Amino acid sequence: MRKLGFKVNLVSCGLILISVVIFGAKASSETVSLDRGEMLSSSLQLLSTPAGYPVVNGEVRKVDLSAMKVTIRHEEIPNLDMPPMTMVFKAATREMIENLVAGAKIQFVAESINGQMTVLWLEVL
Repeated sequence: MRKLGFKVNLVSCGLILISVVIFGAKASSETVSLDRGEMLSSSLQLLSTPAGYPVVNGEVRKVDLSAMKVTIRHEEIPNLDMPPMTMVFKAATREMIENLVAGAKIQFVAESINGQMTVLWLEVL
């Protein structure tokens, strides 16, 4: 009887350990996917468009370098389910907007990162 109790406890401990490993792996993969935008926004310069994002045409209306924001009149942004409009975006990097001027025609990629509409990449046309 005592040996059976030991085996049951051993099996229970094994199942708990397996659960911790599986759920821990799942949690870490979710963390990686949540940090994707942060990784993109922390890079100094994105030389090409981020894969999987639609490139959108727009026109710069205003640049606020001190707040790292840019106002863009843009076409529809499919990945954000956003119709054409003019709105303010956070810039992923200062370098991205420091030479922008109002009236510049651009192509850009945007994503919602931590609740803020953020330009991940842009190119002046």
